[in-house]
Amino acid sequence: MGTGNEAGSGRFLNTNSREFARSTKMCLQSGAGRRRLLRSRSNLAIESATIMAHIVTSKCVGCKFTDCVEVCPVACFYELDNQLVIHPEDCIDCTACVAECPVEAIYAEADVPGEFQANIEFNATEGRRIKDSGQEAIVKKKDPLPTAEARKTELGY
Repeated sequence: MGTGNEAGSGRFLNTNSREFARSTKMCLQSGAGRRRLLRSRSNLAIESATIMAHIVTSKCVGCKFTDCVEVCPVACFYELDNQLVIHPEDCIDCTACVAECPVEAIYAEADVPGEFQANIEFNATEGRRIKDSGQEAIVKKKDPLPTAEARKTELGY
């Protein structure tokens, strides 16, 4: 139920868990792009800014393990020559891919370490570019790059 309270660019709603889940689902399914959801006490704030749910960082470069694509329920992973990226509007923030990556290259946008912040824009730009070019999302596991095991060791995994 809306209170009509406006704060910044967000609209605050009194909510319970069921309403929060319903609002989250509606926002994630919105054709207008993903909206940032913020929870503050018993209120839900919805910002209209487009965000990335999850990011494939440059840890993936030289590896391209594809364990993540098989658990993705919406086919949001796209392939570059040397790594994978996630399409920003297709990812539904289910987190299934995060634990599957053997080099821990996938982060929620809010959790991306400082050293990988540039990867957020790169991931969004490349994900859109590849999908817009007509390339299909990758949905089946493939062999990693020949350099994958050495890169995994280099990263400490």
